[in-house]
Amino acid sequence: MVFKKEWYPEEKQKAILNYLDTSKSLELTAARFNVSKITICRMASRAQEVKEKREQWDKKQTVKKESLNKLKWGAFHKSLHETKNAREASTSRDHSFSIEK
Repeated sequence: MVFKKEWYPEEKQKAILNYLDTSKSLELTAARFNVSKITICRMASRAQEVKEKREQWDKKQTVKKESLNKLKWGAFHKSLHETKNAREASTSRDHSFSIEK
């Protein structure tokens, strides 16, 4: 048995899936767009996979950004505290300069 590879432009796929989403009827959608039910199911399955992959990628990017921000702010705060500690250490020492004439 040979399966015919069916390809539809992205706009048509979106239209079909949106219509399926609103009508909630696979038969009605198939008849409306003159597309087989199995093709619509495959489109929906692929669309769901793409959506899940995109969500996973977005989560990874968010985690990376948050980690990078934590590292940046951690280093910034550390340098602030080091500067503050260095100032306090230098002012706490008894530096009295006297000019002799």
